[in-house]
Amino acid sequence: MRRDLRAVLDAFVASHRGLRSGHVFGAPAAFAGRRMFAKLDRDGLRLRLPIASRIALRDGPAVVPSRDRRAVGEANPRPPSAHRAAAPSRPSAASRDWVVITPSSRSAQRLEMLLEQAARAAAMA
Repeated sequence: MRRDLRAVLDAFVASHRGLRSGHVFGAPAAFAGRRMFAKLDRDGLRLRLPIASRIALRDGPAVVPSRDRRAVGEANPRPPSAHRAAAPSRPSAASRDWVVITPSSRSAQRLEMLLEQAARAAAMA
């Protein structure tokens, strides 16, 4: 877990009314009411974003779908037939909402904007 991301997440929660910090399975998380919109883990910052935001981020090099920990653009080491047989046909709707942000190439302002979108979507859901 990265301390710099924890500081960003804590500062964001502290500066927005209606948000709170908590823990999920021992990892820091942020909530809008009872809905979690961000979680910090060893891969980076997991955000639950609305579909429009996920589509806009899809081509970014620092964004990985939550269920796939391989780097974006990395070739699948298994043959396609084995991949189809081993993996479920579609991830659940809930897991498709989450992306992992590795902000090494993201500015703090951009990260705060993504946190805003995630918090707003969680509060409206």
